Order: sequence, then C-alpha cells, then structure tokens
Amino acid sequence: MAAAADKFARLAALKPTRPLPARPAAIRTPGEEDVLGRLLGAGVASNPFGEHLAVRNWFSTPEFSEPSSTTLELLSRTRDESIARKTRAALEDPEKWLFLDTETTGLAGGTGTYAFLIGLAWWDAGGLQAEQFFMRDFAEEHALLHELSQRVAERPVLVTFNGKSFDWPLLENRFTMTRSIAVPKLEAHLDLLHAARALWKLRLGSVRLVELERHVLDAPRLGWHRENDVSSALIPQFYFDYLRGGPAEPLAAVVRHNQMDLRGLAALFGKINTLLSEQTSDATEIESLDLFGLSRFLQRRGESDRAHSACAQALEIGLPAEFRPQARRDLAQMAKRRGERRDLAGNRGRWARRNSRLRTTGHLLRTSCQGLSPRDRICAIGAGKTQAPAERFKRSPSSRAMCAARAKIPAPPFTLAASNEHGWRRGKTACCITLRRQIVGVELIPRPASSQFLVPQFKGGNRMETSAAKQQAMAGDTVITAEQRYLRTELEQRRERLHEALHSPAADPSLSQLLTAVDTALSRIDHGTFGLCETCHDTIEAERLLADPLVRFCLDHLTSAEQRALESDLSMAARIQRGLLPKPGLAPVGWDVRYHYQPAGMVSGDYVSGKGVAASMLMSHLHATFRSLAEAGLQLDRMVEDANRIFCESTLAGQFATLVVGRAAHDGSVEFVSAGHLPVLHIQSDGATPKDSTGVPLGMFCNTRFPVHRLTLAHGDTLFLYTDGLTEAPNRAGAEYGLHRIRTLAARHPGIEPAGLISKCLEDLQCFAEGLKQPDDLTLLAVQRAE
Repeated sequence: MAAAADKFARLAALKPTRPLPARPAAIRTPGEEDVLGRLLGAGVASNPFGEHLAVRNWFSTPEFSEPSSTTLELLSRTRDESIARKTRAALEDPEKWLFLDTETTGLAGGTGTYAFLIGLAWWDAGGLQAEQFFMRDFAEEHALLHELSQRVAERPVLVTFNGKSFDWPLLENRFTMTRSIAVPKLEAHLDLLHAARALWKLRLGSVRLVELERHVLDAPRLGWHRENDVSSALIPQFYFDYLRGGPAEPLAAVVRHNQMDLRGLAALFGKINTLLSEQTSDATEIESLDLFGLSRFLQRRGESDRAHSACAQALEIGLPAEFRPQARRDLAQMAKRRGERRDLAGNRGRWARRNSRLRTTGHLLRTSCQGLSPRDRICAIGAGKTQAPAERFKRSPSSRAMCAARAKIPAPPFTLAASNEHGWRRGKTACCITLRRQIVGVELIPRPASSQFLVPQFKGGNRMETSAAKQQAMAGDTVITAEQRYLRTELEQRRERLHEALHSPAADPSLSQLLTAVDTALSRIDHGTFGLCETCHDTIEAERLLADPLVRFCLDHLTSAEQRALESDLSMAARIQRGLLPKPGLAPVGWDVRYHYQPAGMVSGDYVSGKGVAASMLMSHLHATFRSLAEAGLQLDRMVEDANRIFCESTLAGQFATLVVGRAAHDGSVEFVSAGHLPVLHIQSDGATPKDSTGVPLGMFCNTRFPVHRLTLAHGDTLFLYTDGLTEAPNRAGAEYGLHRIRTLAARHPGIEPAGLISKCLEDLQCFAEGLKQPDDLTLLAVQRAE
C-alpha cells in the first residue's frame, strides 16, 4: 500500500496547483540596497509567488480617443464572420482594453527567452495609466506573470504592436513553463502593426513604432520625445550586465523606453481611429501616400466606395510619379466593378494618350542611340550603383523617406534606364526613360552648362537579387505582372496534371483537396487578391509565393506546426551554406587566404547573397556550376559566360547574382572577373586601388561578355573583397560605412597579414556602428601573396 500511495503522490505532484484567489499586490518602498528600485522610483510588489518591482505612472497624453464603430468594424473584419463578430463585440468597451509591450532577453523566442519587463497601460481619467513589472532576477518570474494574469482578467482585450507574432506567444510560453499559472483567456487581441503597415508603409518604408512617432504621430507635440532613447538591440545586453552585477542606470533608460512604447501605442490607435472613421477631417491635410494606403486598405476589406473616394483624392492632391500608374489602375478597376464606364473610359483615354507620347519618345531615343554599342546604352541595371552625379537622378519623396529610414529601396526586375548620350552633347536636355512592366514615366532633366556626362558603370549592390525579394515596394503590388503570368501558367499546368491523375483508378483522395487549392489560387489571381494574407490582408512574402503559389498566410500568421516546419527548413539551409564554405585552414602554395562570414540571420545568402532558403539554393546552384566548369579547363571569361548562360536558363526571370571569380598563379599573376560586384581593393605599399566591376550581374542577360582583370601582385600585396554588409552598415546617425572608409583603413595598414586586416576592419566597423545590430550579412575575403 505504501508503494501505491507513493506513486499516487508523485502523480499528484504533476498536476498544476489550484489557482489562487486574486488579491491586490502590496507595495512597499525598496530598501537602501535595492539601487535599481530607488533609481526607478519603483515599489516592491508582493503576491503569493514572491516579489517584483512595480512602476506606476499616469500620463495626460495621449488623451483618450473614443473608438469609432466604423474603425472597430474594419479592424476586426476577417473571413470568419463568427470570429469577426466576437472580436467586434469585445472591442466595443474601451474600459476592457489593455495596451501591452514587453522587453525581453532576446528576439529568438522559445523556452530560453524571458520577458524581464512587462509594460501595461489602460485608459483612466481621460489619460493613460501605465504600470510596469520588472523582474530583478529569474526567480521573480512567477510573481511577474501572476500579476499580469490578474490585469488581463480585469481587462481581457489586448492591444499590441506586433504582439500577435511575438509578445503574446512568448508570454503564453512562459505561462506554460511555470506549470502553476494558467494562461489568461483573451476576449480579443488587436495588433496595430498590420493596420499601420497598410496605411503608412508606402510613405515611410519602415513602420517601426519609433518611425511612426516621428513622422505620423508628432510625438513632441504630445509631450514626449526619444532623443536619448536606448536602442532596442542593446536592451538584452543591459539586462544581462545588470544580472552579472553591472550598473543599474542603463535599465532606467529601458524602463523609459517601454513607457514611450506604451504611449506611442495608445496614440497610434487614436491616429488610426481618426483615419479609418468616416468623420475624417479635410483630406487635404492628409499625405497623398497615406490616402493611397488607406484606399488599398479599404479595398481589401470590401469598402469599395470609400476606397474609390480615397484613391481619387490621393491622385487629386498629387501622388509621386512612381505611384500614379498603380493608383489609376486601381481607380479604373474599382470604377469597372461599380459600373462607372465613364470613369473607366476617361482613365483608358489618359493611359492611351500617355502611352502614345511614350512610344514617340522611345522611338526618338532608339534612333539617337543607333550608333552606340549595347554596353554604352546601359546606364544602370537592377540595384547597381552609378558614377553619375547624384543631382542627375532625382528621387521621389517616398524614396527619400525610405532612405532616411535606412530601408533598401527595391529595384524591380527588367529595369532599364537609357540615356540619349548624343542629346547630352548637342543640347541642354536629355530624355531619361524607365521601363518597368511597361513604360511608366518620362522626365526631362536639365543639363548643367559645365559638366561632362559620365556613363554610369556597375559598382555593385546586393549580391543576389530576385524580383520576388524586391517587389514589396512600388505602390504595394503583391506580385508583378510577369511573375503572375508565370504563376498562372504553373497553376494551370498543375491543374491539368491533377485532372489527369484523378482519372487514374489508383488516385489518392488528397488530390481533390490539392485541385481545390489550385482553383482557389487561380480565382485569387482573377479577383486581384492573390498574395494577400487571409488573416491580416497584408502582402505575403513574394519569395514564398514563388516557391509555393498555394500559400494563403504571411509569416506572421503561420500555425505552430508551420512555424516549426519553417524553422527546420531554415536550419537545414544554414547547414547547407556552412558546408559549402571553404575550410578555415585553406593555404594554397604562395598565398595567404583568410575570410570572415557573418550571416545576419539563420540563413544568409551573402556568400553570393540575398536572403532566405531560396537564396541559399541559388548559392548552391552557382557553387556546383563553377566547380563543374573549373574542372573543364576553360578560359576565365569563357567559364563565366557559360555559368551566366546556365544560370539564366535555369532560374526565374529577374533573378541575378553579383560575384567575383578569379585564378591566382604561383608567380603572383592574378586574373578575375567582377560581375556587377563592389570594387575589389588592390592593397599595395603605396595605397589601395579599387578595381571596378568588369560586367553586369550573372543572370541579367543570357548572352553577355565578361572582360577579365589581369594584374601581378608583389610580395605582401593583398586583394580585399567584401559585400555590402560592410559598405552599407549604418551607425546611429543613419550614415553608412562607405567605400571611402574601407580604402582609408586599407591604406593605413599596407603589408598587414590577411587575418590582421580582417580583424582591423571588424574593429573599425564595430566602432563605427556604436553597438548597433547590423541588418545585412557580412562577408570579407583577403588574399595576399606570401613570401
């Protein structure tokens, strides 16, 4: 009997404890030894699970904004009507709303990530009441989570910014790990990130809360500013330093950062509420790109009348040139659905007149360029940089905003800018014409009286680009027309094969489900909703659409099983990439070779580059191609030309790669081809000389010649190669590291061994970035002729 009783006792120990009755946390003043508590002006809160720090503040701004019924209807609308009605009913009472933001020990998620600071806020007395729970040690986590569960029970409607994808799943995981505190039940969860992304991404590029406060909310007018704000990338390190006995002062800045996030979150809802409610103020006070974003947001949610009105107002106020064609197309499509043939005919007439003018201009341009070689006609392709003076190429306000936000401005595929070189020499104006799917604009650019036009050359850019990875940009398109045609053809072929397979006597029943999914995808293409997430109605990652046209949800709304499968794929791709790198101890006779490879995420593409699993597969493809051709004993230019043709014929249109490939002999002679890559630095005793690109990126054109650089290195000379993870690395002021800084660094250390050169470069980069996490992959390669 005793053994049986022992077994039952052990089973009972596995059961979660009964929930304890709620009671308010007692607050006491921190002791003299609690430096952090006294620094924050916090109190020590106690509950049955232990103690933690609590910081309570009331703010008069932002003021309470009564939610509009129209706003709540639009934000809660989903394909599942029952869920939409339930969410809508829960949102009607703002007293149940709880704004939440967390500061964590990392962004990876999983069981090893803790939320050490939980910020909560709710409307109270016309202002915002904020309460923050701080965990001084991991032992206080249970007390922290117990307090959170009590607040959520009182206000079960959560309002977050990216909380559906990060904050709340992380907290749910921590609740589960306690095995003693049940996960609180939410009546609704409103994530403002998706609405903000739809409304302001066109204008800002980056929709981080900091950028929204600066450019949309006018935070200084509301009473707070972030001039001395702490960088989010440094917050985990500050906390770990504190746990190891470090200073408490940096954490005071973290708590203030969390307070500003809560206030920004509440103010953001007020701005969205104003924009989405039907009682919107004068449209002339709203940015044209914001109106266009509002139009597309309303169109996705079935509000065609308001979408039509907002789009027309955006065009009337004046959209940037790159967005006007898409706005006119959207307006014509909405007019067609509404039966307004007059509007449709007017738009078609304007398009016909514009295209007629452009065809005439294009004919003049071709006529003037007949005497030029193809190389001379190409001024800039893809994402390459140019030598042309910056004032010659004007950027739209939206592009300047994206540059200010340090976001890469996407370069769509098939982009070809051509200049009338003879026109520059004879007159004072020249025609710059741009092709993207169709001709979308012509601009007359005045020529300065005393300047010589420089034909832009390739200076390199992102090393592996795909049209899929670049197409999140122009006017919010989901997938560009060429890729839609490709995907439609693929889907139709798959449907035919499924029909044939279903007629087989041994057909699997699951084929019927696949056929239904293919038909649904084709229907989405026909109705213009292909590539939109069915949960948040935002764009699905285009790279995933190309890999699987049947996907219906963006990465933020994958199921747990799908997320685990994706993590497994990323891990496998990372192992593939690491396996393709040369061994660190590579030491060919007469040469000293060192490299540094630092991916920005789990899967890099910087080896030839880009991002994601698809980029790693392209990298593997190129790696295998060059290994096979290298064994054939071909001349270097012939080898690259063959590799380019194979790459063109075996990849999608718009995919290309920039790279440097070369050979080195024992006598110091080197030959290399740079296909659209950043300049290679030849470091000698008297300085560093850049060797520019000798050709266009691989995959751009199938029949392209690649000239070869030839030089002889003396003993101690070095060739230094790098990716734009170095040149485009930003600092806190938004400035980029730049090629000039690399040349200056190399010139200061002539003759230094490759390992030392790479070490000096990394030290200088770390000093320049001031601890800011770098957004792109980084690869460095130094090849030195040894004694």
